[in-house]
Amino acid sequence: MNRKEKHSCHLHSITFEIRMIQFISLSVLLLLCLLLIFSLRKILIDNASSYANITTRKLETELTANYNSLQSLYINLMQDSALGNLLYSPYSRKSPYIEPALQLLAEYQSYNPHIADIALVSDTVHRSTFFSNEELDEMCKTITDNNFHFIGIANSNFHNDRAASETSLLLFGGRIYYNAQPAGFLIIALRSTSVTLQIPAESKIGVLYLITSHDSILQSFNCSEKEAQKLFELSDISSLDSAQLNNCFSSNARTVSNYSLQYTYLHDMDCFLISAVDIQRAGSNIYNLQIILCSFVTMIIFLTALILLLVTAHLVKPLKRFVKIIADIRGQSPNHFEKPIQLNGCLEIETLSHEFSAMMFDIQALNKRIFTTTSNLYEAKVQKQEAEISYLRSQIDPHFIYNTLEVIRQMAIDKNAPEIADITTNMGKIFRYNAKGGGIVSLEDEIKITKAYVAVQQTRFQGKLKVYYNFPEETHKLQVIKMLLQPLIENAIFHGLEPKGEIGTLFIGSRTDGNNLYISIRDDGIGISAGKLESIRAALASDIYDTSKHVGIINIHARIQLQYGKEYSLQIGSSADDGTTITLHLPAVKNREE
Repeated sequence: MNRKEKHSCHLHSITFEIRMIQFISLSVLLLLCLLLIFSLRKILIDNASSYANITTRKLETELTANYNSLQSLYINLMQDSALGNLLYSPYSRKSPYIEPALQLLAEYQSYNPHIADIALVSDTVHRSTFFSNEELDEMCKTITDNNFHFIGIANSNFHNDRAASETSLLLFGGRIYYNAQPAGFLIIALRSTSVTLQIPAESKIGVLYLITSHDSILQSFNCSEKEAQKLFELSDISSLDSAQLNNCFSSNARTVSNYSLQYTYLHDMDCFLISAVDIQRAGSNIYNLQIILCSFVTMIIFLTALILLLVTAHLVKPLKRFVKIIADIRGQSPNHFEKPIQLNGCLEIETLSHEFSAMMFDIQALNKRIFTTTSNLYEAKVQKQEAEISYLRSQIDPHFIYNTLEVIRQMAIDKNAPEIADITTNMGKIFRYNAKGGGIVSLEDEIKITKAYVAVQQTRFQGKLKVYYNFPEETHKLQVIKMLLQPLIENAIFHGLEPKGEIGTLFIGSRTDGNNLYISIRDDGIGISAGKLESIRAALASDIYDTSKHVGIINIHARIQLQYGKEYSLQIGSSADDGTTITLHLPAVKNREE
């Protein structure tokens, strides 16, 4: 397994990655929703517990304040002799004390509108507006000591006082003494509304209240009898000892069987005030929020699934198809890419397919250009080699010829033949020029060797060849290819002027135009026919140089383009009986010193 294959083993598809992201996002969302629900549930339960705590303290304070107020009333009534005279006097002597006693009770009762009844009980007196004699006797049995204390809670059905009968009464009682002798009992009935105004008729937050003794329930609020009995049993008040009864309020809070219980012991009244938070009912208010959150999560799941489908259809599937296309392309030559890719999806995917198709077509075009350029370069190299070989073949060993010409020149001097000596001297210059130095020379040197060659030809033609030179001074130092003019002048003499049979004229000149150098060679010879001229021009325009014909012209043209590029060339113009003009277009290259 190569490195690429090992690396790909650790990668996953984009579908897998998207599904993992979806799964993780939904898991986090569900976790956050559950955390939110549990947090809100705890907040609601804590709020309900705090509410129960505060309400219980208020109830405790209210009960204690009412007890203290009624205890003060009891003390004041016990100190007044009107009640003692009424209760202690024999039945036949009570008449004078009835009216003052009733006025006294009415007066004190008016001070506190929550007092429903002040009852007097003795062997000869049973006075109450709410309770029957039997009920009063039962209440007196609970008064076991000499102190004023809480004796319980009761409802009265004795009189047709519907409002009173529907209200629980808190009962407080104590003994009445007359001249240090027990005269009877005083029982005060207090409406429970005086202490339970803080408790709503129906608790919406699941808070329940009870007032109990050590062994029984005295009164319950906001709960059924069965539920009240259950709370009483869970509180386990009957097992508390005296040390536990003296504990502070906060230490009595505990959670039992889905209830948060708080209770306090009222020492003065010797009863318990219990508050219980129904945890299930307190948390039920979050039901609507749960529905909303569940709906929200369901909607998120639906939207996520929809997004996944859209991403799969418009991104994943096109990318998979794109990967397959690339794999197919890698398995074959890029030149076989025939038609553009069509990927249906989002804008970016379609743009990617268009750009990739354009890139593949560009690659194909570039490959074709590279192939064409490589072929051209190869052909150019071959042509250059053929031109060089052709040029070399046209040469004879210059050193051998030069030495031979020196021998001929010396013999001509010895025989007094100066013309032959001049010819051999010029020929020696030509061969020496051709044999030594590089391939690039100054135009001035090329002109000198051209004049030497023309001098040889003028000796041969015996006054029938006239040559005119026009080379401006600024062109003398420009660099040109060696042996550039001689083959062309040779063509002009042998193919244009010699067949003419009479005096011929040859014009040789140069000029510059910006960065271009133009050299012209014109003769007034017999010219070139139209068909032959067309053949020469076709050979010059061809990318393949055939130097087997028109050696001088084709050779020079090939050397120019191989040396300087396709933008430079040899141009020929001619017509029958009107001479021929050859123009060389070269770059105006200065020597290094300039």
